[in-house]
Amino acid sequence: NLLQGDLGYSYQYAGRSVNDIIGNALPISMQLGAQALLVGFPLGILLGAVAAHRSGKPVDHAVVLFSALGASIPLYITGALIQFVVAVKLDWFPTARWKGFSSSILPSLTLALSVAFSKARAMRTMVMEIRSEDYIHAARARGIPESAIVYWHEIRNALIPVLSTMGVEIASLLMGSFVVEHIYAIPGIGSYYSNAVTSLDYPVVLGLTIFYTFFVVLFNLIVDMIYGLIDPRIRISS
Repeated sequence: NLLQGDLGYSYQYAGRSVNDIIGNALPISMQLGAQALLVGFPLGILLGAVAAHRSGKPVDHAVVLFSALGASIPLYITGALIQFVVAVKLDWFPTARWKGFSSSILPSLTLALSVAFSKARAMRTMVMEIRSEDYIHAARARGIPESAIVYWHEIRNALIPVLSTMGVEIASLLMGSFVVEHIYAIPGIGSYYSNAVTSLDYPVVLGLTIFYTFFVVLFNLIVDMIYGLIDPRIRISS
């Protein structure tokens, strides 16, 4: 049945197939993941680059501090704090449940902060290493504008190792974070996965695991192809 694309039927949700669950939950998880990625990744790259160029200054210290805190604090604490402050105290967005785009803001923000903090630390480290390379000094000696050096030499070269883990991270974001979707009661892939584990719904667990594995392989392949766009030396050729 698996070879024919049939992932079986759920034990917990009578009459519902795993394919049906994926079809209903995946768009929600992909929306959260895409929003988090579009905000978190550029923000992390920007913060890391700025911190590296302001090394030892208050901006650098602030980025390092918040990145360390963001990487150390579990998502369920970050999500609960955002939920309490923004939704409960300020009443800007819905506290939980899925009611459309407004319900996606807080869970997307929680995921985006996690991505931004991790990428900011990695980007800062790589840019600081690259800034001390001989070819950077040679580019400045030739009179190349600083903006061109930052973009074409520093950021592009620093992105290569930063992107090395993006395949798994993108797949995890698009498949839904188990913790974040559970906190905000979002009916996405992550929520169904965690419920299936606790209720011993084996067909759903196995089906979602297989589907998640497919996403990991797919996005690792896409990231490998992106390497060639960033660094022409890595492009596949005959």
